[in-house]
Amino acid sequence: MNSFRTAFGLIKKHKALSLIFLLVAAVAAFFLLRPREKEKTLDRKYFDRIPVSVVSATKAAVRDSFSTVGTVEAFREADIFSESEGIVRTVSADPGERKMSGEGLFSVDNELQAALLKKANAHYRQATRDFERYKNLHAEGAVSLSSFETVQLQREEAQADYIAANRRYGDTRIKAPFSGVVTSRFVEQGELVRPGMKVAHMLDLSKVKIVIYVPERQIMKFSEGALLSVTSDLFPKERFSGKVSAVSEGADFRSDYRILLPDGSVRWFKVLAKASFSG
Repeated sequence: MNSFRTAFGLIKKHKALSLIFLLVAAVAAFFLLRPREKEKTLDRKYFDRIPVSVVSATKAAVRDSFSTVGTVEAFREADIFSESEGIVRTVSADPGERKMSGEGLFSVDNELQAALLKKANAHYRQATRDFERYKNLHAEGAVSLSSFETVQLQREEAQADYIAANRRYGDTRIKAPFSGVVTSRFVEQGELVRPGMKVAHMLDLSKVKIVIYVPERQIMKFSEGALLSVTSDLFPKERFSGKVSAVSEGADFRSDYRILLPDGSVRWFKVLAKASFSG
């Protein structure tokens, strides 16, 4: 009872402190007890101002696409080498000239090879006559088996010599390995050529191809026979469907793909093209 009187006395003495205490308590009670509906309304109005679009869910296929670029190349090409030694007598390989497979491009002096072929042919014919004679004699028992086998071996050796001489004679005529266009010539009439010397270069433009390199993560999408769409900025209105004709595995985890283009795409030769795949 005495403590209550003491506190009441203090309050009477410090009226200003009491008023401040009551004001703080009233403000705290107001914020603690006020309804929160207004705050929720303000939050909802704020978010209502954010634009939102709604799209209905539909079923669709996920398509994986891949594209890369490469240069359109000839279907095949080859450096042509001399396999004979001698003086070039005739030249029939002007750059830009079209040649059929087996058609002559150069002829090398063949006088010595012709003489050796004639000699080998004579030996082979003589060895053949001896073989037939000893064969009949052996059948009659007139000669021993060892004599007959010796003549037979001589005939086989003469035949091998004739085949080699005939090949050397044929090598004096340098021929086109396939039908195509001569793009370069490296020797002239009167020059001396030796075996292994490059004399010309040819392209087969009956078809063209594009070689692309595919990274490791894309390899499983391609196989021989797969179709790709091939386009070029140089011919924007044209589009070809190319077929993968060969796959070469590289040591750098990339694969070399050869895409064969159809007829009508030959003029794309040396053009930078894009090959696209969509699966």
